[in-house]
Amino acid sequence: MPRHPSQIYEAIGYFACFALLVFQFYRTDVKKRPGVMLGYALALSTAVRFSVEFLKENQSAFESAMPINMGQVLSIPFFAGGIMLAMNVQARWPALVTARPRPTARAAQPVVVSRKGELRRATKRKRSP
Repeated sequence: MPRHPSQIYEAIGYFACFALLVFQFYRTDVKKRPGVMLGYALALSTAVRFSVEFLKENQSAFESAMPINMGQVLSIPFFAGGIMLAMNVQARWPALVTARPRPTARAAQPVVVSRKGELRRATKRKRSP
């Protein structure tokens, strides 16, 4: 029985992941959230591997009795880890995900992020004489 060229499908899938991640990096504010790109890359690459494993032959005899093969079983924790990493970063950095306040008619003051992740206006410190 002829099989599909799974290596080609896998390469196409990984290239699509790369293109999506590059688009995400340059077109969104993901640069401001460290760790999100790693989570996305982990989840996308393991999703590609999981789906391509349906086209491959089983490598061992014991995999014939399993509903999904060993490559798919090993992909599930990495997919979950990538999703959890991306969600955890977004939960820890909420101020960087939300939109910044627009400056008012008066002179715009710089906006800083506090240690708690809250946005606030920068205040000028009084110099001591």
